[in-house]
Amino acid sequence: MGDPMDQHGVTLGPLAVERLTEELRQQVRDSISQGARLVQGSLEVPDHLKHHGGNFFEPLVLENIKPNTRAYCEELFGPVFSLYSVSSDDQAIELANDTEYGLGAALFTKDIEKAEQLARRLDAGMLYINDFVQS
Repeated sequence: MGDPMDQHGVTLGPLAVERLTEELRQQVRDSISQGARLVQGSLEVPDHLKHHGGNFFEPLVLENIKPNTRAYCEELFGPVFSLYSVSSDDQAIELANDTEYGLGAALFTKDIEKAEQLARRLDAGMLYINDFVQS
């Protein structure tokens, strides 16, 4: 993470504007205050980037995200990864479809036939199997 104009090998630059950066931080803070757990990362700007200014946001991993929290109900426009644990395909489909958005979805599996069956049950505008949603 760094300034892509200054360093070779930088793969993650800052977010677009300060307002969006602060909104994302607040979404994460609110979700943590309601029971989500920060598994990886920090909400603080890394020391080596503080002198750059900019809207740096360290990649985060959240788990134990509760329904009706901001991380569950809202889109997080930044490097925040939400982990959910489910016990069945039915539960996974229910969770994936429990959104107002549903623009894109991805299924990862070695069983392509099963992926095609599950894909038919997902309510999403775009669906990828063993690939990431691409804009």
